Amino acid sequence: MVIMAKKKAKVNGRPPKYRTAAAFTRKTNEYFEKGGAKTKDGKFTLYTVQGYCVWLDITRQTLMRYKDDERFSDTIKRALERIEQNNLEGTALGYLNPAIIIFNLKNNFGWKHTQNIEHSGTLKIQKLEEILK
Repeated sequence: MVIMAKKKAKVNGRPPKYRTAAAFTRKTNEYFEKGGAKTKDGKFTLYTVQGYCVWLDITRQTLMRYKDDERFSDTIKRALERIEQNNLEGTALGYLNPAIIIFNLKNNFGWKHTQNIEHSGTLKIQKLEEILK
């Protein structure tokens, strides 16, 4: 009987940028402490998903993959909620352009613009034979 050693599974792509949740959380906290774009008067700091990704040195696509990883998902969800809140408060305080923030919220946070149309009155339905008589 011949015993063969198992082959190591091939791993495609480069290794993950962040191997531990602690390192990822530390870098995330650093973004909110030192990153973001500050207003000239220094009273407001804007945080964005793109800025967060640049700070982490990963793409948005990688961030979304990390979001599905249970080691990083809570940290990312909290960071995205904080960015969303920051955008809303910045707009309410007059620091941010509402049109840009609406675009951002729709594209990065799943917001939707809906319209409700109400119809009043009656609707008369006739058979085609009655109309052609």
